[in-house]
Amino acid sequence: MEKSKVFIRSMSGYKLIDQTSIISITMTAEPRDHRVMIETPEKVYIFPLNQCFEIHICNEFFRSLDLNNHFEIKFERYSQYEILISKINDYLIKQG
Repeated sequence: MEKSKVFIRSMSGYKLIDQTSIISITMTAEPRDHRVMIETPEKVYIFPLNQCFEIHICNEFFRSLDLNNHFEIKFERYSQYEILISKINDYLIKQG
C-alpha cells in the first residue's frame, strides 16, 4: 500500500511531522523539481525546494530537530544541501 503524501508549504505544516517516527530523509534533485522527503510509517512529507521561502521552511524544520550542535543548517546550492540532508539522515538513523 502506498503511503499518503503531504506537501509542506507553510511554517505550521512541518509541525504535523512526528519527529520521533522519522524513518528516512532523502532529497530528489530532478531538474526544476527539488524536494526533501521525510518518510514516516504512515506518510511521506514533501518539502518542495524550488522557491526561497520553501527552502526556508525546510531549514526551519531541520532546526526544530535541534541539530544545530551537529550541523550548520543552511542552503548554499542544491548539491551542498543534498549532502547535508544525507548526513542528517545518517545521524538520525544512528540515534535510533
